[in-house]
Amino acid sequence: MSAGLDEAAGRIQARGAAVFVDVSALLELAWTGIANVTANLAREIYRVLPGNSYFFARGVVIDPAALMTAIEEANGAYLEVLLENGFAQLGGVGDFAGVAAHSIGLFPNIKTAHGFFDVEAVVFHDLSAMLMPELHQSWAAHAHTQALARDGESSAVVCCVSAATAADARLYLGLPAARCVVAPLGVRPPPGDEPARRLNYAVVLGTVEPRKNLRLVAEYMLSRPDLAGRIAMVFVGRKGWGRSFDELFGELVTCSPWQDSLYFTDFVSEEDKWALLRHARFAVFPSLFEGFGLPVVEAMAAGCPVIAARSSSLVEFGLPDEMYFDPFSLPDFARAFRLAETMQADDGARLGATLKRQASEYGWERFAGQLLAAVAERLPGG
Repeated sequence: MSAGLDEAAGRIQARGAAVFVDVSALLELAWTGIANVTANLAREIYRVLPGNSYFFARGVVIDPAALMTAIEEANGAYLEVLLENGFAQLGGVGDFAGVAAHSIGLFPNIKTAHGFFDVEAVVFHDLSAMLMPELHQSWAAHAHTQALARDGESSAVVCCVSAATAADARLYLGLPAARCVVAPLGVRPPPGDEPARRLNYAVVLGTVEPRKNLRLVAEYMLSRPDLAGRIAMVFVGRKGWGRSFDELFGELVTCSPWQDSLYFTDFVSEEDKWALLRHARFAVFPSLFEGFGLPVVEAMAAGCPVIAARSSSLVEFGLPDEMYFDPFSLPDFARAFRLAETMQADDGARLGATLKRQASEYGWERFAGQLLAAVAERLPGG
């Protein structure tokens, strides 16, 4: 546990404040992205503030023991069933209004309340809906853009998960720099540090949607049928919107040498995701726009060499320059892919060890500590 998190929690306790965390994202059946951020934030806050933290969804405060069970099992269905049947409910959020001298509301995603708590903080993951609406469904781009403006205006703290996201929030939403706090997300690899046996496949992480730019990978694979016998491609991610995986990769699956070297897993558990990363020769992340880029850090933490798009926040991870590529350029992607695909095992192991050390800087304790420290400063007497 980080000293920063302990110190921030102590300051909140000293000022007699209670922390309310919106865990609505945990009612999703399959946890990825924001749900995992919410789960890890809730875990860390409950660890340091067990008597001063409350967790709510749909206006209902949830029994923390039930919530922690759901988090350990990464099971939104369990939590959903409990709430639907009236279990694990401690009452409405309004019933807890007087439990402390001050109230803090933390929203790991779009806010479900405004002005309800004394100090409110929202996490901004990215501004892609506003800046690249063509990569989103039109209704989603409109709704998220409105939410960004509303949530930024009504929050004392806007927690930005990267320096790039903070710069966007200041530039495009006009938010004061003093309210934009940069707190990079964390990573939580499974225990164990035994050397991984690297197998002959590359893993591509990301929901099937236009922003993740899987089209670039499909185009490259079509241009290089000779690679099919040398390396397999494993795509990991939920089905999103836009062109389906079958539409993007149909020709490769049905009538090319790649048909026996191409795999799409759809959603996988955290355990399976880490296993895939630990044993891959390298990972590929071609996204056009990211607010943070958690899959890249996860690959780094697994000691897996990774090539990534030179875009938005991804450049902040400090990969070797040659491992970045222009996400709009097939030739540049081909260059980076060939670099990774032809890397000798010893070179890959050394790079993986370096990336693993760099990834150790990204912890959920640090993320929670930076967020709590920011809201503690906004409390009366802070």
